[in-house]
Amino acid sequence: MKLTLNAAELHQALSMCLATNSPMEILKHVGLDADGVNLCVTSTDTEKWLRTELLAEVAAAGRCTADATMLKAAVAGVAGQVSLSLEGNTLHVQHEHGRFTLTSLDPDDMYIPDLSGSWETMRDLTPDQLREAIHRHDAAAHG
Repeated sequence: MKLTLNAAELHQALSMCLATNSPMEILKHVGLDADGVNLCVTSTDTEKWLRTELLAEVAAAGRCTADATMLKAAVAGVAGQVSLSLEGNTLHVQHEHGRFTLTSLDPDDMYIPDLSGSWETMRDLTPDQLREAIHRHDAAAHG
């Protein structure tokens, strides 16, 4: 994954994250999914999901997770562009004021339903989908 986007817009999206103080490590993370011309930033507390699409210059598509609080701090106060690039499980964050490296967890451990549909689609998770979400989050939290 490799992309560039507006740092202030990313900071604003990270300010809306749902579970940054969770005892489960994976819930402290946001899902980052770069594809085409967008970066989708997704967070969950296992009861609610929030997805924000940001316009980005995507050089290489990909997905990862990042600690929401740490990523938010890394882009705080930056008025220009920020570059994100993923190498293995390391997310590199670079802008005019500095460079940062953050550890990414396996994005498959962060179960996120398809949020592209309507509210009815989101609210109509089947019991199997809900069990799968709980299982993935529990497995990620307990290693």
